[in-house]
Amino acid sequence: MARAARAIVAYWNFMMMNVYCSVIGLGGLIYTVRDNHLSQFEAINDYQNIIVGHHFLVRARAKHHSDAL
Repeated sequence: MARAARAIVAYWNFMMMNVYCSVIGLGGLIYTVRDNHLSQFEAINDYQNIIVGHHFLVRARAKHHSDAL
């Protein structure tokens, strides 16, 4: 019984995560379409910059930690 309950909870969490990601994606798309002075290309470009910036931040942090050790 407990195993079944855990499986249901895990599945529910997984579904909620999917819904959350879908809503975020849809919200971004709607925002892009509604905001007529910001073209879709610019929005995608901003998104790529955020990802690249995050990537370098993570790498810089990792390097800092390895230097500190």
